[in-house]
Amino acid sequence: MNGGPSEESGTQSAGSRSADRSPRKRARGRLARFLIHPLTLAIVAITVGGAAGLGGYFASRSEKPPSGKQATSIGPKFSYVGAGNIHSPNLPPAGSHVAFDATFTGSNLDTQKWATCFWYAVTGAGCTHAGVYNETEWYLPSQDVVSKGALNLVATSDPISGVNSQGTPETFPCRSGMVTTAQSFNFTYGYVQVVFRVPKGTNTWPALWMLPANHAQALPEIDLMEIIGTQTNHPGVAFHPAVGIQQRLGLNTSPLSAGWHTFGLDWEPAEIVWYVDGIPVFTVTKGVPSQPMYFLANLAITNASAPLRLPASCTGTLSIQSVEVWQKAPR
Repeated sequence: MNGGPSEESGTQSAGSRSADRSPRKRARGRLARFLIHPLTLAIVAITVGGAAGLGGYFASRSEKPPSGKQATSIGPKFSYVGAGNIHSPNLPPAGSHVAFDATFTGSNLDTQKWATCFWYAVTGAGCTHAGVYNETEWYLPSQDVVSKGALNLVATSDPISGVNSQGTPETFPCRSGMVTTAQSFNFTYGYVQVVFRVPKGTNTWPALWMLPANHAQALPEIDLMEIIGTQTNHPGVAFHPAVGIQQRLGLNTSPLSAGWHTFGLDWEPAEIVWYVDGIPVFTVTKGVPSQPMYFLANLAITNASAPLRLPASCTGTLSIQSVEVWQKAPR
């Protein structure tokens, strides 16, 4: 439940599906290719317009604002973050307790914590992202593989029949995996931390993100991380409010495909701060949500970055070691 601007709340519940309409994403803008030379270990921000480049393909993964108009994007375009899996001594914030803790031992996914499709999908039947332009994957539970201490969301080139956003049967060239806490855990305010490794790939599009728990609207949306597989040292972080200005940051990091990295997000009543390997990289203070949200991770396959070349385009794994949510006691 939403505890208001000065309260933090987390809710564990048996999942119930809403009769509200399915989220639908906005059309993607064109993908830009960036040639960035390695920089020294420092935070370097270059302020540019967000209407092109990363602002194009890191558009909201959910629906356009209720006005039907694309919100303006602002913010720095690139910021450099050094290599290494660094843990800040200030994270999680002082006074926090663990509200959600998911690690991946054994060989089976904990389905009490994780659903394997969007909330509006028929359980076990698979799904795709309704209304999405340029995505070619069909999500299936079988593509969520727990092994070697990690959850692996696996994309494979194996055509399968599914249903598109218009309800019309369609053959999808790729199978892939996703997980969500929509039916088990939502929260208002807190520190979210994910340890993961992304795949390289011409068409892979992994993401870690959050959406409203009530399903009545597709925004606000908070993107902890999303990245195109050809540019694994250029992840993006973003905030897409229900009303107002979208804010995004493109990062220049060490390759996120080369090892485990930790992305964190501290969501407070007055601000949202993103962290990469313990380093704060982006802050939003306008339009901060005060409603319960839930977490998603998925490995999409998009032909917006480049034409599909099967089977290589449908090959890759987003591996996740842990997902944690920490919260402070209500004031």
